[in-house]
Amino acid sequence: LPIAVFDVLGLYLLLGAGLWAFGNGEIKIKGADAQFLFGVVGVLIGALSAYVAALWAVEGQAWDLAWWQTTVVLGNNGRHGMVLIPAAVWLALCLRGGASLPTERLHRAFVLLLPLALLAAAHGQTLWTDDAAEAALSHLEEGDDVLLIHEPTLAMHWLYSMHPVLSEQGPEGLVGHWRAPDADWQGEVLTGVTFPDRGDLSQVTVIVVAPGLDVTLDGWSEAETGEAPWMNGGGTWRILVPEANP
Repeated sequence: LPIAVFDVLGLYLLLGAGLWAFGNGEIKIKGADAQFLFGVVGVLIGALSAYVAALWAVEGQAWDLAWWQTTVVLGNNGRHGMVLIPAAVWLALCLRGGASLPTERLHRAFVLLLPLALLAAAHGQTLWTDDAAEAALSHLEEGDDVLLIHEPTLAMHWLYSMHPVLSEQGPEGLVGHWRAPDADWQGEVLTGVTFPDRGDLSQVTVIVVAPGLDVTLDGWSEAETGEAPWMNGGGTWRILVPEANP
C-alpha cells in the first residue's frame, strides 16, 4: 500500500501532474471548505491507492510474480489518480492561503514534464502487435482463429492490442487465443484436444510468436517476420502458418 500511495500521489499527481510546483513550504488548512476538500482528496487518494495495491496483489498472484516485479510491470496504474487533478489543484490553491500563482515554478514543471510527455506519447504509438496483426490478416479466412504465443506477463494485454486491427479488418467470428510457450499448446493445435477453461485451438490457422521466443511447430512454417520497436523491448516477432497455407 505505501508503494501504491507513492505511485498515485508521488509519481502521478505531484510529479506527473506538476502539483509540486504549487508548494510554498507552508500548509494552511483554514476554513471549513479547505478542511472538507483536504479530507475528500485524502480519502480519494487513499481509496485509489488501495485499489492499485489490490490490483497489484491479484495480478501478481495470477502471474506468479514477486511483488516488486508486479509494481514495475503495472506501475502505470497510478494514472488512475489523475482523475483527482481538478480537486487537487483546487486544494493546492486553498493551501497556499491566497498567495499568487507560482508562475516561475509552473514554467519549470512544464519544461521538465514536456520531454517525458513526448516520450510517453511516442511509446504509446509503438506497438509491435499492430504490425503483427496486419501481417496476420493476409493469412486469415472466415472461420479461422489466431493464437498468440507470449509469456504470461502482459500476454492478455498484447492480445487485446491486436483486437482493433483484427476485429475491424479480419473475418467475421475471428477468435483470438493466447498461450505461454511452455503450456503444451502444440497438441491443442495439431490434434484439436481441448482442456477445461482454455478454449478450442482447433481452428487456429495463424500463430503470432512474440519477440524473443524460439517457438516452432511441426508442419508449420514462418510466413512473416518483423522487428518490434526498441521501446517495446525490441526483438523479432514471427507469423507461423500451416505449410499447406504459406
